[in-house]
Amino acid sequence: MKPLSDSTLTIQTVEDIMDVRPFVPHRENMLWLDKIVHIDAQHAHAQATLKHDSMFIRDDNSIPIWVCIEYMAQTVAAWAGNQSQQQQQPAKIGYLLGTRRFNTTRHQLKTGDVLDIHAKMELQAENGLGMFTCEVVIRNQRVATANLSVFQPPESMP
Repeated sequence: MKPLSDSTLTIQTVEDIMDVRPFVPHRENMLWLDKIVHIDAQHAHAQATLKHDSMFIRDDNSIPIWVCIEYMAQTVAAWAGNQSQQQQQPAKIGYLLGTRRFNTTRHQLKTGDVLDIHAKMELQAENGLGMFTCEVVIRNQRVATANLSVFQPPESMP
């Protein structure tokens, strides 16, 4: 981590982290991100490779495109986990409240696809509500975009 600073606060920037577990509260087969590429005060970039043992795999080895919403949500969780770590707190549970403007350029994903997932914080209120613009990119082509509304209670459940 390398610190970025302005006159009022110090922000930790995370680069190329292979173990996402400290940042995301998901575990076992519900942890879908493979790697954090970058996190800063406004953005998160994660990667994931679609595997043949995905719980959403179809007979033709495809995966529905709407699964991108969960990849986006976990990237938001990684961003929030970094925020928690900066306050010497563990990653906290948050909730996906809704998805708006979910647009795709294809109907399905394929096993072996490497997803680059980007989330940008647009709004973070003191009451725990947040809004993120997100996108999923495969081989430099945007395949999905969405706005995610999220909520992280000030005192998350254990």
